[in-house]
Amino acid sequence: MVVGCSSSLSDPTLKGTVPTNVPKAKLIADGDDICAATDARIALIPEPVAPDDIDPFFRQSLDALRDEVRKLQALGTPDADADQLAAALAKATKAYDELERRIPDLAKDPNLMNTDPTIQTLMAEAGEATVAFGFKVCGQTSATAVTGGSVPGTSAVPLGSASPGTTAG
Repeated sequence: MVVGCSSSLSDPTLKGTVPTNVPKAKLIADGDDICAATDARIALIPEPVAPDDIDPFFRQSLDALRDEVRKLQALGTPDADADQLAAALAKATKAYDELERRIPDLAKDPNLMNTDPTIQTLMAEAGEATVAFGFKVCGQTSATAVTGGSVPGTSAVPLGSASPGTTAG
């Protein structure tokens, strides 16, 4: 879900100054709006209907999730639990990095999204950390959405709400 690894949640790719001491409740509300928009964006990505559709689906979904992380970072540093948020976003980023690294494998077998222990663990940790921070939408759906729909020759892979993966979304 997020790229930031520092407790300040700073990202050199963001333009302008990132706010500090943002009320946690506001950050959660605004963040959940961002995650819901990401879920909607991913829902618009055509679901794979053939094996050649899987790679583009994962890449487009991960692009949406990485944008989500950047937008969450741009919300600023919360007035409480900044380290917890930074850790949650770092876990999401780590999960997305692993998914991106595994796209060739996922394109061959999209069920890896549901069966690979590394992917499952990273996505679960990211989702749990995001929810533990207090998000209601983020962490519930985005990570599961990465797999989207059924692909001929495979069983249907639940996407959660609309984002790639199963957690930090």
